[in-house]
Amino acid sequence: MAPQHPRLRERYEMLGPVLRERLAAIAAANGGVFVDASMLLEEDGFADAIHPNGAGREKLSALIGSRLPRAAASRPDEGAGGL
Repeated sequence: MAPQHPRLRERYEMLGPVLRERLAAIAAANGGVFVDASMLLEEDGFADAIHPNGAGREKLSALIGSRLPRAAASRPDEGAGGL
């Protein structure tokens, strides 16, 4: 789930829990990993209301990267090609 700008988060208060639940279910059903970055960044991590800036992208990439080893370890070996 993409980072949400702090000034826009209140608009997602009602939708957020439903969206998280459905995205997690979709990921699990398809052998994926759900990463919730919705609350990851503060205002200084955004270039505008939607797009992370350089520092925000680094933080988002680190979060996603931290989830990948667990995802790779939980998947059956798929041969030399890896993921």
